Amino acid sequence: MKTVFLTSGTRGAGKSTYCSKIIKNNSEISLISRDEILIELFGQTELDSYGDGHYYAYEIMWERVNKQLKSVGVNGKDFQMILDCWNGFPEERQRIVRKLREAGADRVVIWVFTTPLETIIRWFDEKNRNKDEDREFERKINKSRSRHDYELFNELAANIKKDGFDEVVYINPLL
Repeated sequence: MKTVFLTSGTRGAGKSTYCSKIIKNNSEISLISRDEILIELFGQTELDSYGDGHYYAYEIMWERVNKQLKSVGVNGKDFQMILDCWNGFPEERQRIVRKLREAGADRVVIWVFTTPLETIIRWFDEKNRNKDEDREFERKINKSRSRHDYELFNELAANIKKDGFDEVVYINPLL
């Protein structure tokens, strides 16, 4: 059986960190990360929203997903992959499920990250504090942006069970 675990959660919820820990302890699980592809291609994850970098990384991501799912033969051994990519809108999640099934996934599980907002804000503060102590205004903007992202994600994920997944798993990485 070919199982794909799709991560879903607000920016800064700890999805990539959680995936890294899973991979570190389970070397048989494959990981494809959109952020890692962006870093590989452009050296960063924050790109000009008017450029085509995100679309190019998305194409590369799907090439890798298809290659891995198609290369796994029916050898009696289960195959597991984690797909760590942006999927905040229901239409995106539904499209991802459809494309994964077309590529050969038998089972698609979504991991919904339920990290508390206060923790996300604290993580961003800690991450940015080391960069420049005089950037209080930027920290306030990041706090506001984190709150907005968190509220929007939770609104858009309210009916996530209807997006076509075989299983929905809620994960609080703090527990």
